[in-house]
Amino acid sequence: TALAQRRLEGGEALSVDELVSLAWPNEKMLPKPARNRLHVALSGLRKKGLREILLRDNDGYALGQPVEIAIV
Repeated sequence: TALAQRRLEGGEALSVDELVSLAWPNEKMLPKPARNRLHVALSGLRKKGLREILLRDNDGYALGQPVEIAIV
């Protein structure tokens, strides 16, 4: 939801740290396990059909621009 919300707001990519804190807000995790957990979650999104629109750059992750988004 954080990636979709950021895309709707016209914002930039979310960093790994931002995504971890948004996805697991009350959990204390060491950096390496946190990154691993995030990568597993992102892999699940790719498998569910978001492979083509889930973008990664030096700033972090974002959803591609040419996609229509609706949060329900």
